[in-house]
Amino acid sequence: MDWWSSFRLFLFDFDGLLVDTEKGHFAAYNSTLAHYGYAPLGTFSQFIAYAHASSQALQDALHGRYPKLFGTLCWDAFYQKKQEMYREWLEKSAIDLMPGVASLLHSLAAEEKMSAIVTHSCREHIETARGRSAPLQTISRIITREDYDLPKPAPACYNYALRQFPEEAEQAIGFEDSFRGICSLEQTQATSVFIQKKSYPLWEEGAARADIHAPSFSDLSLDLFASRGLLQGKGP
Repeated sequence: MDWWSSFRLFLFDFDGLLVDTEKGHFAAYNSTLAHYGYAPLGTFSQFIAYAHASSQALQDALHGRYPKLFGTLCWDAFYQKKQEMYREWLEKSAIDLMPGVASLLHSLAAEEKMSAIVTHSCREHIETARGRSAPLQTISRIITREDYDLPKPAPACYNYALRQFPEEAEQAIGFEDSFRGICSLEQTQATSVFIQKKSYPLWEEGAARADIHAPSFSDLSLDLFASRGLLQGKGP
């Protein structure tokens, strides 16, 4: 018996969890800043800290760091340009899956398990990445920012996902790699798994909120789930 055999529905965040795209978002923000004549952001770790904290934290940090830029340019215009830069990055860069992802997705497909991507990213970007990766194409459904109202850490995206699979929802498991993501997931009936190494306080707090924490998908095991009494899922 494998640990995933007890679950019927698998819900996955996308950026940084399934695919190593966060470096692409970082590059896109820096390319956008350069387009407007400004110096790049700080370190990648600083960028991730803001991006994983909340949907507003990165925007607030950029406003604070570049007051002259946002004194003349609205956020929506800046973000639209960033999305264009990120799409260009997606189209020319390798789609690198995170450790253990390909093996897990192939196993779920072999057992005909239902699955969904549940992300804040737009559908165009997810479809672009998915079209270039055979393992990602095994995922049953894509739920993107166009499908729900309130972003993570609100549970709207995951509640929407669960409604799409009424027969499987009682045995659902979800996977996240950010604090705001795990806050969203833990407000639902799904078993929550936090995939992340401990690198800064919010990641540690996210791990504490989850039913399971592991550094990667490859570190998940039957014994880990059994030790927490989670082999049958959480139920409604």
